[in-house]
Amino acid sequence: MFDSSQPSNEQMNQVGVKNKTSKVQSKLTNVIMVDPNKNQEKSMDMGLKLKNRKVNDEYMRTLEMLNKTLKFVEVDSMVKTSKALKHIQPELEKLRQKAVSKVIF
Repeated sequence: MFDSSQPSNEQMNQVGVKNKTSKVQSKLTNVIMVDPNKNQEKSMDMGLKLKNRKVNDEYMRTLEMLNKTLKFVEVDSMVKTSKALKHIQPELEKLRQKAVSKVIF
């Protein structure tokens, strides 16, 4: 005989499916709410890294130009003895020291 007070297998399966569906929906809701925040943070980090890289590339080009200038001043005998070099030598030295102090090894 069939006992109506006991849930049928079909009813139990439906409850199980509803519970699983609720769990999946809850997880999706969390993902939807969390992912935009994570993506925004990642986007900001990537933007900052890109900006820093551009600055670093620009800084490296500037250092290379300074290095070429300093080498030229040391090698060219005419420049070494010029009054112009004597006038700017202290500034070149300040630039060299500043560049060296900012380079991180």
